[in-house]
Amino acid sequence: MSGQNGQSLSSAVSWLVRYLRPLLSSEYSHTTQAEMKNMMKKAVDTVYKLLWLKQNDPEKYEATLELGNRYTRFWDEPKADAGFWRSAGR
Repeated sequence: MSGQNGQSLSSAVSWLVRYLRPLLSSEYSHTTQAEMKNMMKKAVDTVYKLLWLKQNDPEKYEATLELGNRYTRFWDEPKADAGFWRSAGR
């Protein structure tokens, strides 16, 4: 993806990497590099798909979010570090 959505995707991936990096430490995780690569690839693919839907099929995007909300409505809200908000211009 290029342009503004490409930048959004890049920011999302950067945030995921910063968030997941501590989990790669052997002190915290028994996840192999191959397993982590697979998890990250799935996360990036999902973010890409959502950004594409938002731009190209807003109705399906909203339906996808609604479906996701059914499964995650009792989860804690996601947290982003201060660096994320600075890079997002907030």
